[in-house]
Amino acid sequence: MFSEITYVDVILPLPLQQKFTYQLDSGHLNKAQQGCRVAVPFGRTKIYAGIIDSIHHDTPDYETKFVLDVLDESPIVSKKHMDLWHWIAEYYMCSLGEVMNAALPSSFKLANETYIVLHPEWNQDTSKLTDAEFLITEALQLQKRLKIQEIAQILQRKIVLPFIKKMQEFNIVQIEDEVYERFRPKIRKMMRLNPALNFESALERLKSHRRSPKQEEFLNKFLLETSVEVPFHSFCKRQGFKTSYAKGLVEKEIVELYELEVNRIEQAQLQGAPLVDLNPEQERALTALKTSEKKVNLLHGVTSSGKTEVYIHLIKKHIDFGKQVLFMVPEIALTTQLVSRLKHAFGDKVGVYHSRFGMHERAELWRDVKNNIRFPIVIGARSSVFLPFQDLGLIIVDEEHENSFKQQDPAPRYQARDVAVYMGHHFDCQVVLGTATPSLETAYNVNKGKYGLCSLKQRYGGFKLPKVHLVDIAHAYKRKRMNGHFSEALLMAIENTLERGEQVLLFQNRRGFAPRQECQSCGHVPQCKHCDVSLTYHMSTSRLRCHYCGYTEKNSNYCKACNKQDVKLKGFGTEKIEDELQGFFPNRVIRRMDLDTTRKKDSYENLLNAFEDQEIDILVGTQMISKGLDFSSVGLVGVLSADQMLNFPDFRAFERSFQMLSQVSGRAGRKKSGSEVIIQTFQPDHEILKFVKNHNYPDMLKGQLIERQGFRYPPYYKLIHLSVRHRNRRVTEQASSFLAKSLRTVFEHRVLGPEYPAFERLKGYYQKQILLKLERTLSYPDSKEKLRRFVNAALSHENFKGLRVRIDVDPQ
Repeated sequence: MFSEITYVDVILPLPLQQKFTYQLDSGHLNKAQQGCRVAVPFGRTKIYAGIIDSIHHDTPDYETKFVLDVLDESPIVSKKHMDLWHWIAEYYMCSLGEVMNAALPSSFKLANETYIVLHPEWNQDTSKLTDAEFLITEALQLQKRLKIQEIAQILQRKIVLPFIKKMQEFNIVQIEDEVYERFRPKIRKMMRLNPALNFESALERLKSHRRSPKQEEFLNKFLLETSVEVPFHSFCKRQGFKTSYAKGLVEKEIVELYELEVNRIEQAQLQGAPLVDLNPEQERALTALKTSEKKVNLLHGVTSSGKTEVYIHLIKKHIDFGKQVLFMVPEIALTTQLVSRLKHAFGDKVGVYHSRFGMHERAELWRDVKNNIRFPIVIGARSSVFLPFQDLGLIIVDEEHENSFKQQDPAPRYQARDVAVYMGHHFDCQVVLGTATPSLETAYNVNKGKYGLCSLKQRYGGFKLPKVHLVDIAHAYKRKRMNGHFSEALLMAIENTLERGEQVLLFQNRRGFAPRQECQSCGHVPQCKHCDVSLTYHMSTSRLRCHYCGYTEKNSNYCKACNKQDVKLKGFGTEKIEDELQGFFPNRVIRRMDLDTTRKKDSYENLLNAFEDQEIDILVGTQMISKGLDFSSVGLVGVLSADQMLNFPDFRAFERSFQMLSQVSGRAGRKKSGSEVIIQTFQPDHEILKFVKNHNYPDMLKGQLIERQGFRYPPYYKLIHLSVRHRNRRVTEQASSFLAKSLRTVFEHRVLGPEYPAFERLKGYYQKQILLKLERTLSYPDSKEKLRRFVNAALSHENFKGLRVRIDVDPQ
C-alpha cells in the first residue's frame, strides 16, 4: 500500500534565510513534532541540532537527506514561541537560525568532535613517512584516536591540517566525527542504607563477616549522621574516609551507591516574608495597574519612590492565580539586589537567568520554566524574553529607558522592551514598563493613549530629592582650583560626606586609566591594528587595549614614531579616578566597579554587598552604578565629566544624558534628606543640565519631542540603519554607493548617506553607513521586503565578494 513520504522543514542555527527540508524515516515518524530538536546532516561532514518548524508531505525539488535522530520526547519550543521567533526574524530582518541561536541555551545544540584514527588499510610501513607523520602514527598506535589540538601539541605546531590531509590521501589515517549533545545532566553519587536493613541489623551483618575496623567506623559514622541518604563523596571528604572503605560495605549488601540527577541551580528552601505595606500613593498606583484596560502600562515614578514594592504586590496577585512572571532588568548587576528583595518576599520561587551563569545552569532553568516548576518568577536580562513560559501572566521591564535592552551584535538586533510589548499581546499577559526617566518612544505612546500611565511623584518615606550643583570646571581650571580631575567643591563635599559616616558614589563613564597616550614631540598616538581608534591605557595590566576588538600591546615610555621619551597620558577613566582618590584619601576604602573589575561570575554581588555593608567608603564606577541600585547610606554622588555624554554625535545624546545623570543622581539620599549631587562640566548653562538640576523631566520631554519631529527622528519616524563593511576600503565605497543609489530609486529622499561613521575601520573592516527614515504611514513590511531585495543584490554582486551588510532596525 502506498504511503506518503513525510518531510520536515528544519531551522538550523545558521545565518541563512531559508529553512531546509529533510525526510523522516518510519522510525522517527511518531516522535517528530513541531518544536522538537532533530539531528540533521548539513554539508559533507557537519551535523547540527535544528528545530522542526513544520511537518508536511510536499516533495521539494531537490534530493532530501534523512533526519538522523529526534532529540526530544516533547517539543522544547511551543507553537506560540515559534510564532514569536518568526515575528522577531521578520521585524528585525534576520534569519530564523539567528533567532534560534539567541533563544536556545548553547548546551541545547549539538557539537562535533573531530578525531583522527589510523586507517584500517594502512600497511604499517613507516619507511616513507616524514618525521611529523611518523610522530602522528606512533601516537595513534598508543592512543587509538587523537583530537586535532592533541596532534598540534605533539608536533608543537599551530597548523597541522596539511599533514593530516596528506596522510588521509595516502590512506594512513582517516577522520571520524563524534556527535554529542552538549547538555549533560549533573549526576551526584549518593549512598544509602540497604532498605532491608535498620541500624541494628546493619551492624549485625557487618559483624557476621570478617572484622574490618575501618568499615565498622565508616558505617557507625554514616548511621549516626543519617538514616536516609547522603552525597557519597562529600560524606567521605567531611569524615576523612577513603572512598574505598565503602566498597566492602557494598559487597556485603549493607549500603548501596547509586547515581542521582540533581539540579545545578541549588538554593536553600526559603519562606517568603509578609509583604511591606504600601503608602497611599503606591496603593493608588497598584490599583490603577490592576484595573487598567491597557495591555501595556508605564509606571513613572521618581527615583526611590518605591516602584519595586508596587511590582512585588502586583507579582503576588499573578502567582496567586498560578501565573508565571518575567521581571526584566537591563544589567546583570541589578539582579543582585532585586533577587534579594524578591526572595525576601517570595522565598525560593525566584529564578535568575543571564549570561554569567554556565550553559548547563541556563539549560536547567529553561527546562524548569518550560515545565512550570520551581520558579514561577524569573529575573533576567534581555535574553530572558526567549524563555519558554507556558502560562505567562505578567512582564515587568524595569528601567525601560535603558539602551542595554537593545542587542547590538550578533543578530537578531532586537529591543527586548519592544519584544516584551509584543509578547503582552501575543501571550495575552500584562506588561508594566517602569522608570523614573521614560524613553521618548514610551512617553509618546502614553501621550497617544496607546499605553496606560501610573505615577509616583514622591520618594518613599517623604524624603526629598537630592540637591544638584553644577560646577564650572572651565572657570576652576582658570583659577587653578582643580586638583587632578577634582574641583575643590567636589573634594570638600567628599570629605564632609565621609566625616558624617556616609558613602560616596563617583560616576565616570569611561573605563581604563587614560583614553590615549600621546607623544609631546611628534604628536603620535598609538592606534589599534584592526580599528581606527586610539588604544586605552590600563594601569592594572600596564597594557594598551582596544575596547572594540580586544587587541592589546605592552605600554612603553618611548614613542614608536620618533623614539623619544616624551610620552604623556591624555584624558581619564575610572582607573585614573581611583588612583587620584587614593592620594587624596589614603585611609579610606576605595573600590572601582566597571567591566574590568566585574568579569567574574560573583564579582557584581561581592562588590555590591561590600558597599551595602558599608565596607567601602567611595565607589567609582561607569554607567552600571547608575541603574536602579538602592543604597541607604549614599550622601553624595559626583559626576566627574558630564560633557562626554552631551557632546556625543547621536540624536539621542541629550535624552540619554538627562536619563543617565538623573538616574545616577537618584542613587543619593534614598533613606534620608539633605544629600547632594555635584556635576562637573564645561557647560553649566547647557539646557539639559538645567533640566537635571531642577528634576524637570516634562520640559526635557517637550523640547526633545519638538526637535525629533522637526528633524524626522523617532518616535515620529522609523529608522533602519545599514552598515556596509569590507576589508578593502575601495570595495566598501563602491558597494555602499551602489546600495544607496539602488535604494533611492524606491525610497528617494528617505535615504541618507553613505557616510563614514566616527570610526572608519573596526575589527579589520572598513565601513560606511546608510540611514533610512521612514514615515509611520508607510507600509513597514513592504518597505523591508524592498530593502531586503536591494541588500541581496549588493551581496550577490560579482564585484563585491566578501561584502557584509549589517541591518539594524530601530537602532539605538
